[in-house]
Amino acid sequence: MIGDIASDVEAGRRAGCRTALLAAAPPPTLRPAPTLVAADLAEAARRIVGDSPRSDHDEHPAPLA
Repeated sequence: MIGDIASDVEAGRRAGCRTALLAAAPPPTLRPAPTLVAADLAEAARRIVGDSPRSDHDEHPAPLA
């Protein structure tokens, strides 16, 4: 699930999904942490399909695909 607010990440996790947060960096208190953090939807899409390296803010080192 891709979202731009903490409740999107929480909803995705409750649904059993991996999550992508659209933000420059996650808020320090965001729990659960998103699977990946991307600056915009285009970057999130590239990273989900494995065309971009992971970020220091990512929870999982592997691509989502």
